[in-house]
Amino acid sequence: MPLVSRPVRLSLRHFLGVAQPKKLDRMAEGKFVLEGDDGNYTLPGSEDFKSFKAECENDDGWTPFSDSEKFQMWTKKTTASDFQVIRLKTHFDDVEPEALYDVLHDHEYRKTWDDRMIKGYVIEMLGKGVEIGYYSAKMPMGITNRDFVNLRAWKASPKKGEWIIFNHSVKHKDAPENKSFVRAISIRTGYFLKKIEGKPGVQFIYYSQSDPKGWIPSWVMNTVGTKVAPQIIDTLHNVSLKYKDWKANNNPDHKPWLETEKKKKKKHKTEEEPAADE
Repeated sequence: MPLVSRPVRLSLRHFLGVAQPKKLDRMAEGKFVLEGDDGNYTLPGSEDFKSFKAECENDDGWTPFSDSEKFQMWTKKTTASDFQVIRLKTHFDDVEPEALYDVLHDHEYRKTWDDRMIKGYVIEMLGKGVEIGYYSAKMPMGITNRDFVNLRAWKASPKKGEWIIFNHSVKHKDAPENKSFVRAISIRTGYFLKKIEGKPGVQFIYYSQSDPKGWIPSWVMNTVGTKVAPQIIDTLHNVSLKYKDWKANNNPDHKPWLETEKKKKKKHKTEEEPAADE
């Protein structure tokens, strides 16, 4: 669910074949570079999850952008892109982290509440907890719709009270650019969910550095802090509260994102593969 503002930029926001693994560098001279031209991808390992968690929790280098009763928002400049990173934090007192984690994963449920989504599906599973997916989104009238092809990874650590999902854009032969859309880029976008000791519910952090590409007027970008972010918070809160009842009547046992058993398929390797729960 990527977001978009000046200077803040947020991006808006399944299955066969296994590409060959290769250790690649997604950063060339500090800039983000798309992988996938040759079908090779760098698979996230434990250090990537630790790095993402640190970016979500460490306040160094962040500039306050918005502070309200509902959420806090910061921005940060990096060498990866001319587009700044945004970080949004809130706490849902009446939402269990497991429910929010499921909502962020469940493609079928998303179809019922994400009215900006045109299409969303998994292109290829690369291994346990790693997929390449497609997402296309509606833009306001007069602006070309955007689409993304992202490598997405996730890790649940319920014993530690932490859940992480993050992605970055890649290329894939089964999802070439479509002239009806502008292919936007996620440099790194994700969610960090955490149980806070002594507090009910879950802390939710949204992190995004994205390049929407093409033309987007300033009036659209300037609504991020005042309109888009609060709407996303409200929407996720409401749909998380409704998820349990919806799931009970819609394939209740189908939660592949919770699977911890290794698939009977050729696996990619990383230098250090993350466990399901540490």
